[in-house]
Amino acid sequence: MPKKTDAEAVGARALQILIAERKRQGLSMHRLAAAAGLSQPMISFLERGLRGPSLDTFLRLCSVLQLKPSEVLKRAE
Repeated sequence: MPKKTDAEAVGARALQILIAERKRQGLSMHRLAAAAGLSQPMISFLERGLRGPSLDTFLRLCSVLQLKPSEVLKRAE
């Protein structure tokens, strides 16, 4: 398996932060998806690492989870 670039590693850690926060808040993938205007399969693909979020998707998820995108990225670095 090829080594992840720094950007990919930060993106993967940022996604893990969002997943942990979804679970901490007790939100199902379905409820998170609906609130963010996304499909539940998209959330599932993201959480399983099958897709990476676009910037728009990342910002939507942060908004629903009430997280500052800059703080998520800072923690992921």
